[in-house]
Amino acid sequence: MTTDFGIWLSALLSLAAFSFLIKENKFYNIAESAFIGVGTGYAFAMACSNIKSRGLQKLAEGDFLVIVPLLLGLCLFGKMSKSTSWLGRYPAALLMGIGSALAIRGAVESEIVRQIAATCMPLNSINNIITVVGTLATVSYFLFTLKGSGSHLSGTIDTLSRVGRCMMMIAFGASFANATMGRCATLIDRLRFLFEEWIYLIR
Repeated sequence: MTTDFGIWLSALLSLAAFSFLIKENKFYNIAESAFIGVGTGYAFAMACSNIKSRGLQKLAEGDFLVIVPLLLGLCLFGKMSKSTSWLGRYPAALLMGIGSALAIRGAVESEIVRQIAATCMPLNSINNIITVVGTLATVSYFLFTLKGSGSHLSGTIDTLSRVGRCMMMIAFGASFANATMGRCATLIDRLRFLFEEWIYLIR
């Protein structure tokens, strides 16, 4: 077995996390609390580093525009008291507005524009045909106004929607399998660490 204190600590925390497979216990709670504490401490340290490098340092160099974000950030601490809680409304509203705008812009660009551009491809291979037909069939699944009207177009839409439902089930299954493979890879790596670097069972 290794004599490295860091490896021992990591191994014991890993075993404490694995103990949740039996039932929730104090060892698991300790590992969970340690993980949350380390993550919070790291985030706090990174925030302080950003304030120093992007705020105070630039302010010392003569860039007085950083006073605005610094003041807005200080106003957020007004939420800690009822008498000054109104000060935190303005930076919070600004953060919500900017965050919503960036999220909407990113969603439209990545999930609509790029999706349409990726689907516009020549039908010169089986993969391209499956991609185009699968996309159109999946979209047709959500055309509720044209289903069941009895027209020829309605029958075509109904057929495409059934194909689209199958496509969605295949996509969901593939996504779940991919997530499962990722978790299994993490588990294998942790077991390799325990057996190879901790107790030297695998050399």
